[in-house]
Amino acid sequence: MATRKIRFGLLVLILFLGLLIGSAVGKMLGVIMPPGAVRSFFVEGLDYAFGPHTLNFIVFAITIGFSLDVNVVGVLGVIVLAQLLRWY
Repeated sequence: MATRKIRFGLLVLILFLGLLIGSAVGKMLGVIMPPGAVRSFFVEGLDYAFGPHTLNFIVFAITIGFSLDVNVVGVLGVIVLAQLLRWY
């Protein structure tokens, strides 16, 4: 079996799109599912936040912030997208 190199940009794209699509599907499942343990397992996740930080210059100001919400369905989305793009 031949191994091939995966470019870093493609790896970041797989990770980003998988989390984005998976988290969106997870939020939609949260609307459909009744409240309970299963819903909280799939919908609730970890929040990572950085910022907001403001760089104040004389002429303008820039505010930078980053937030990431990861749930179980988002991680499953990364796995599914990685498997689909494995043949690409």
